Amino acid sequence: MSSDELRSLSWPASREGWQRFALAVDEAYPLHVDPAPADASGFAGPIGLGSQIWAYLHEALRRWFPEHDLLRMQGRVVSPWHPDQHLVVAERGRSGQDGQLTVDLVARAADGPDLLTATAVLADFDRRSA
Repeated sequence: MSSDELRSLSWPASREGWQRFALAVDEAYPLHVDPAPADASGFAGPIGLGSQIWAYLHEALRRWFPEHDLLRMQGRVVSPWHPDQHLVVAERGRSGQDGQLTVDLVARAADGPDLLTATAVLADFDRRSA
């Protein structure tokens, strides 16, 4: 965990895991599962699915804030995710007001760059219907 992170979770990456996820969400595009099209597109082999990174961000929020519901999350991909990179999701900050919690997140390679930065807004269970 880097010095600017409050907490983190990590997941191992594998080409087989990507392929299973891609099939499950109907996104088995060659860029994600086949080295030749990925190389032709300028990547060093297949790259991970952005939707899979978003799923890991949501899972981290669910584990860290079980008493809250996700209202919205937005962010941007800043670097491709490769099969040999373990994925780390980390919380970098938070603030709260009126039953809502805003959480700053990053998904990064365990041994490399940030892959995606995001901000999530959560609602407290007790206040979401008030």
